[in-house]
Amino acid sequence: MERKLATVVSHPRAGTHFLMNTLAENFGYISAPWIDFDAWGNMFAMETIINHYENMLKNPNIRRNTIKSHYEVHFYKNIFDILFEATDFLYIYRDVDAVLRSYRKHCLERHKTIIVPRCETDEEFENTQPCGELLRYQAYQYNTMRDRAQSHIEGWLNIPTPGQRNKIIYIRYEDLNGQFDQTVKYLARRLGYPIPDVIRRPSKQDWHVQ
Repeated sequence: MERKLATVVSHPRAGTHFLMNTLAENFGYISAPWIDFDAWGNMFAMETIINHYENMLKNPNIRRNTIKSHYEVHFYKNIFDILFEATDFLYIYRDVDAVLRSYRKHCLERHKTIIVPRCETDEEFENTQPCGELLRYQAYQYNTMRDRAQSHIEGWLNIPTPGQRNKIIYIRYEDLNGQFDQTVKYLARRLGYPIPDVIRRPSKQDWHVQ
């Protein structure tokens, strides 16, 4: 069968690279270098998104590279039916508290020239307003980081059109981490690949594993 592109979407710190590396280890995708969805320009213009997917399909050298996206469902929902012809969408999500704890630490480690929320406690972080480079991933502003994370997850899990929602491959981080072999078998069925003879779990020592 002809390989579709693979777009891995998540809220940051939900296990994005864990899933990308799992696809690479077991199904022949490339997780490094990956393709950053947010490097394409104006993601608020649907034509930009469509054009980039069309161009990637024409380039056999990058068909196996996973596409990484942290964007909300609002950016895709009006063009899903077009994009499904080009790519599989995999959405990985994680317990909101765990996401926010990890994201706070990640923001503190960001270079000081990058504007992100910088908070010393988890409570302060979850109640602060999104700012800086985070804003490019969202269509609307939120009162708190917790509101933002919950909206991201709920938006993807509750796509109103059943035909679209059923085409999204949903993966819980907790399942990928705790029931790895079963989750890889599920991925094989949904992606249309044979179950690997040997299921390989990515090493946590890989720099690009979240």
